[in-house]
Amino acid sequence: MTRDSALRKQTKQSGVEVHGILYLFDQMVVSGLISFHEAFERLQKLKEINNRLPKNEIEKRLKEWKA
Repeated sequence: MTRDSALRKQTKQSGVEVHGILYLFDQMVVSGLISFHEAFERLQKLKEINNRLPKNEIEKRLKEWKA
């Protein structure tokens, strides 16, 4: 996991799986490490401080986790 686009590109070319922070949220929820409620709250905070994340993907998760 990295924000460095050159490193991300190189790892993909090397055949290494590359995932972002939203994937980590998904995995923590699925594995039960955090609740839907906690994931919702933390992702909302992350959305406020990081405007580079894909807004549509964030909104999709927030809607799902709020339900």
